[in-house]
Amino acid sequence: KPDFRWSTGLQASRNRTQITSLYNGTADDIGNGWFIGQDINVYYDFKKVGIWQTNEAAQALSYGRTVGQIKVEDINTDGKINASDMTILGDHQPDVIGNLSNNFTYKSWDLAIAFQARLGGMTSVDAFAPFSKKRYNKFIFDYWTPSNPTNAYPRPNQLYEGSGLDGSTLTYRNQSQVSMQIFALGYTIPKTVMNKFKLNNARIYLSGENLWYWTKSELRDFNMKPDFGGNNTGVYPATRTFVMGLNVGF
Repeated sequence: KPDFRWSTGLQASRNRTQITSLYNGTADDIGNGWFIGQDINVYYDFKKVGIWQTNEAAQALSYGRTVGQIKVEDINTDGKINASDMTILGDHQPDVIGNLSNNFTYKSWDLAIAFQARLGGMTSVDAFAPFSKKRYNKFIFDYWTPSNPTNAYPRPNQLYEGSGLDGSTLTYRNQSQVSMQIFALGYTIPKTVMNKFKLNNARIYLSGENLWYWTKSELRDFNMKPDFGGNNTGVYPATRTFVMGLNVGF
């Protein structure tokens, strides 16, 4: 249209890495978390399947656990929980990354909006291990108690200073997210006004970054972004950035 223009850009990418061999040939290096045929950044741990409930006391005891503690899967069904039951839970690499940008102009106004979608992959959130560092404040979780027989988090235990028995299994989350990365609104001052001040051009703008995002897990409830902090999502909240400025050409 004479006074209106709209342009859209769409981009999708996929990146897969795979270990084909190691210094010791085709044997897995469990110590470093490297496995043949897998991504280099995988999460290798026990698989949490719930919390031991009151009616499972005898079965829990047979695994060396008690009611209210984390229940992990006995993968090889040998009646024991040991290193043989650890498995690859997922990897950090997204299945696909998509970007959508829109640019609008109407007379002297311009507007730019950009979204990004990261679909698939996993992240680890150390802050979700409820026993870690008992001397510090922690998030409020849905802890198991006799009157609240949840399968989310184990019963509180003040004796734990580390992550607690199998506590690391509580940290893994799907990292899929959709975010608005850029929102920028600008106004170009008309030539008639600029000529009075002997300017070639002038534009006022207001922009914001990371204004909104959605993620599949409860990370959003704590204002944490899955892509903030690399393989381990940082405990610090995601930040928004606002910029207001004036571009002037003499």
